[in-house]
Parts: sequence; C-alpha cells; structure tokens
Amino acid sequence: MGPQGAPHRQHSKTPGHNPAGGEAGKHFRGGGCPPNMGGLPAADIYILFHPITANMNNTVFSEIKFWLLVIFSVVLPLGIYAMLLARRAVSRTTVLLLGFALVVISGVDVYLLQCLTTDAKLTPSLADDTIFVSEVSLALYLLPVMFGGIGINLVSQILVNHLAEAEKKYQKK
Repeated sequence: MGPQGAPHRQHSKTPGHNPAGGEAGKHFRGGGCPPNMGGLPAADIYILFHPITANMNNTVFSEIKFWLLVIFSVVLPLGIYAMLLARRAVSRTTVLLLGFALVVISGVDVYLLQCLTTDAKLTPSLADDTIFVSEVSLALYLLPVMFGGIGINLVSQILVNHLAEAEKKYQKK
C-alpha cells in the first residue's frame, strides 16, 4: 500500500532498481524512503524501497496466480476424480455438477496460464520464461483441454442417459 493507503504498481522497467544508488528495500528515516530521489513520484519511490514489493516481481513462481494454477490444475481435478472413483454409487446430479466443475476448472486454467505468460515476459527471471513463454507452454494447455473434455463427456453422458429414459417413457405411453 502506498503512503495514502492506495495500492500502487511499479513503473520501473527494472524491478528492485534504486535510482539513488542504494539498496532496494532499505529503510530510511521519515517513512522508509530516501530524502531525495531526483523528482520521482512518491508512489514510485515507495514501491522501489518497500521491502515487500522491491523484489516481489522477480519470478512468476512466487505469485499467487502460479499457486492458483497448481491448485486448479492438479489438486481440484484429482480430488474430483478420486471422489468419483471412491464412491460406488453417484447420483446424476453429482456427476453433472462435477462435469460442469471440470469445464469451469479448465477455463480458469487457461485464464491463469495466459496471465502467467504475460507476467513471465515482464520478469527478469529466465526460469519462468522457459516454462511460460517458450514452446513448453503449449504442453501446459493439455491439462485444461483434458479436464474440459472429460467434463463435457460427463455432462453429455448424463444428458444422453436422461434422453434415452425420457424416450422409453414416451414409448410406453
């Protein structure tokens, strides 16, 4: 948060860069900023010298978006599959809702991958560029495609079974 309590973004092209020549994140008397910064706006000075934000954007692996991607790509789908496989009897409504959940999870995965790709281009780290900006990123999109496909298959299976039963009921009349 900035001096007035509003969130600020870093405008410098080099994260953690200190135009005054000192260390980023170093505390100074009078609010944590150096006394003379050569005409930089107060918000930029605060970002450059705040200990939490000074080195925060070095890699996308430390961002919450990356950990959300891990949760949505691995933890939630495996939990859904485990629940479906562990139960002997599952209601149609449950299967339908879990199928829709897998489709939503695949959409969230694609969104997070796009965000991380954009963020990785802005960070100085080469490790995140190797994964999110190179050809390897194409392989990361296979998980959302698979989850979306399985979710659509679950939903269509429920709809086909429902239509088959409705047709049998109609033929009996």
